Amino acid sequence: MAKNQPSHDDPRKLQSENRSSKERDANFIVDEFDVPVPEAADLIARDPQEADELQEQAFEHQKQQDPLEGVPTPESPARPRDRKPAGHMQKDVRHRKNEAS
Repeated sequence: MAKNQPSHDDPRKLQSENRSSKERDANFIVDEFDVPVPEAADLIARDPQEADELQEQAFEHQKQQDPLEGVPTPESPARPRDRKPAGHMQKDVRHRKNEAS
């Protein structure tokens, strides 16, 4: 038997590999083509029970993803005097608070 070929002796291992492949496929369809999770699971699954399991896994995958990953986000200023005044168009005067008109 070749070294890279999976062993077909253990049906549980084969079923596990097949399931993870289907989970990857469902996640790919959802992520890359913006197909809703239930439709992606229905496309890949053989029966309704398997579709439900794939949906649960795909929803869990979506929860773990950060939608702002890789997007630069500004850091808040460390000192209070570096912050912009909240809701006012006036500039802060040092040692005095602005009076809103």
